[in-house]
Amino acid sequence: PVCRPEYIHEYKLSAYSLYAAVSVGLQTKDIIEYLQRLSKTTVPEDILKFIRLCTLSYAKVKLVLKHNRYFVESAYPEILRNLLQDSQIQECRLVTTGNGLDTNTIAEKARLVIPGVAAAAASATTDTPATTNEQVPDDIRRLYEKIDRDEEDMEDLKIVSFEVIQNTIELLRKRCQELEHPLLEEYDFRHDTVLKNLNIELRPNAILRPYQEKCLRKMFGNGRARSGLIVLPCGAGKSLVGVTAACTINKSCLVLCNSNVSVQQWKQQFKMWSTADDSKVRLFTSDDKEKPNGN
Repeated sequence: PVCRPEYIHEYKLSAYSLYAAVSVGLQTKDIIEYLQRLSKTTVPEDILKFIRLCTLSYAKVKLVLKHNRYFVESAYPEILRNLLQDSQIQECRLVTTGNGLDTNTIAEKARLVIPGVAAAAASATTDTPATTNEQVPDDIRRLYEKIDRDEEDMEDLKIVSFEVIQNTIELLRKRCQELEHPLLEEYDFRHDTVLKNLNIELRPNAILRPYQEKCLRKMFGNGRARSGLIVLPCGAGKSLVGVTAACTINKSCLVLCNSNVSVQQWKQQFKMWSTADDSKVRLFTSDDKEKPNGN
């Protein structure tokens, strides 16, 4: 949003906002269809061309962290071949015995179970019906339901990939952005045997609200941890979302805070909502410089 006074809200449609839309599952035709449906006036053809231009190449290439190694993945072999024609990207590639692309299959149907979701579903059966959906226009609600269904109905994907030299990651990101193929970043934590598991779980009293569950499903929608931002208003339970994400990944993670007070608050939140104790939650501030426990 550019500005939001009382009666008229002004939004700026940028390449980055379209990139964000595609990264959560929106297709080009969906963006255009619902923009035309919601717009009071006819959407100019130049804007439609801009949307098509930006979204056709977005969300097609991923930078994946697997076993402490980085790989560029795509379900579109021709895109990776085109990227490898660029001299700067060639310099980022880790040269192996073969110069071809590695091919494998991702089992997208192996859905990830997010802690706290089952408890939330059980709690919802005893609570009064939520009125949230009643406040959302039917067409918008159907759009989000369609996105969720599309993610859950994904078939196994054949992908191609190549490994990247770790100290060239920033150069790779920048160059792919310049070539209009920004990288979606993911962490394949379920198959990571290099980093030790933390062995922490959510406590039984940690029950997720529907909107908390929805944003976590976007983060872990394909069985991996996606890079991105989860934005929630004050008092909406961001701490519980963060603790749940940490318990889902179950690996060592770093929580960055803007004050010593926030550091102490996050420690208490981890102890409140999860089975992590003082040996698992370590502080590093100007006053406390606790050593990591080795995990």
